[in-house]
Amino acid sequence: MYTADAKQPGLAQGGAALILTGLAAGFASSFLGIGGGLVMVPALTLGAAMPFRRAVGTSLAAIVPVAACGVLVESFVQASNIRWGCAVLLMAGSLAGAAAGARLESRSKPAMLRRLMAVVLVAAAVRLSGVTGGGVSAGVLPDPLAGAGIPATFAIGLCGGITSSLFGIGGGLITVPGMTFLFSGLPFHAARATSLAVIVPTAIAAALLAHGKGLVDVAAAKSLVVPALFGSVAGVLAANRLPEMPLRITFCVYLLYAAVKLLLPPGAPREEAPA
Repeated sequence: MYTADAKQPGLAQGGAALILTGLAAGFASSFLGIGGGLVMVPALTLGAAMPFRRAVGTSLAAIVPVAACGVLVESFVQASNIRWGCAVLLMAGSLAGAAAGARLESRSKPAMLRRLMAVVLVAAAVRLSGVTGGGVSAGVLPDPLAGAGIPATFAIGLCGGITSSLFGIGGGLITVPGMTFLFSGLPFHAARATSLAVIVPTAIAAALLAHGKGLVDVAAAKSLVVPALFGSVAGVLAANRLPEMPLRITFCVYLLYAAVKLLLPPGAPREEAPA
């Protein structure tokens, strides 16, 4: 049974499981432009027997410095990958979408929504993989910060915020493929890095809310952060050394994994982990 006792193995004492979890979550966050919840939360709930909501809050707190580190390293390695104007628009849309999703959640059938979201993720994975044809620059709009690109970018953030509220999964699942699909002038590397930049303020806000509700295990978060920082740096360096297609295929696998998670019976009512 979980307790917040500092003597509990794997938490404050920085057990091997948490070190590996931090490394994996940090790497995935920077490598794919996502949050670390799909790595951290299952590890904390299964490996440390931490209550789910507390695991979510702890994951959010840990990912703040990790995502910030990834953005900082990205700025040094390949600053042009981060499209700050896009990040601001995405963040504005995400905040509006999160509020809208919170209202929709109480009026919708969860099972139907989960199946619909899973279908969208599978379709995105198939399209992003390129198996249906269309090159890496098959987007219909040239620029996310000009003309129709401005409301389109806001809409992507809006969808990301809605799915975050409805399903508890991070907006990177929507932001990265959405930006890649819509904009011919936005390579996958830029979509990944820009999504990572959006994660930082989003995670800060969510982590503060979780901490206020007593849902953050500070000792466990500290144990996760240090290895996750190393993983984050490694993720940025690896992503910038690889061509676009291997990154796209890796993200496709991640989308399919998230779809399976949504289709599995949720069991007792609970929040889902942020991606």
